[in-house]
Amino acid sequence: MNNHGTLVGDDGSHPAVYQDGAWTVLPVHGTLIHVNEGNTAVGALAAGSATHAFIYSNGLITDIGAPSGGSAVAWGINNAGTVAGVAYLPAGGFTWPAPTRAFIYENGTMRLLDTLGGNQSYASDINNSGTVAGTAQDASGGFHAVV
Repeated sequence: MNNHGTLVGDDGSHPAVYQDGAWTVLPVHGTLIHVNEGNTAVGALAAGSATHAFIYSNGLITDIGAPSGGSAVAWGINNAGTVAGVAYLPAGGFTWPAPTRAFIYENGTMRLLDTLGGNQSYASDINNSGTVAGTAQDASGGFHAVV
C-alpha cells in the first residue's frame, strides 16, 4: 500500500488494484506486489510457460520480460519508476537450486546483478535513492544481506 491508500495484490489468479474505493482486476494471470507513490505497480504475469515481470500504470500493462529461457518477478518500484526484482535463469542441466539473479529495470533495460560468488541473488526492494536491498549467495553457499 502506498501513502495514497492504493493497494495491490490479486484475486487468486489475476492482478488487482484497489484505488479510490474500487477494485480493478487486470485481464492477465499473475499478481501485483508493490505500488509506488505515483500509483505505478509491479509484479509478475504468466507469459506462455514462463513468468515475466511487469509494470501497471495508468491502465496500461507493460511486460518488461525475463532473461531468455527464464522467468522474472518484479518485487519493488521506486518513485522514479526504477524496478527491482528477481530473474530465474535457465539452469542448463540439473542445477539445484536453479540460478537466480537480482535485477534492476530502468530506461527500458533489465540489468542482472551479480552474486557474491554463489548461484543466487535476490532484489527485494529499491528506495527512492536507487539503493537496492536484497540477498546474495557466496561461494560456500551462505546468504548475506546486500545493498
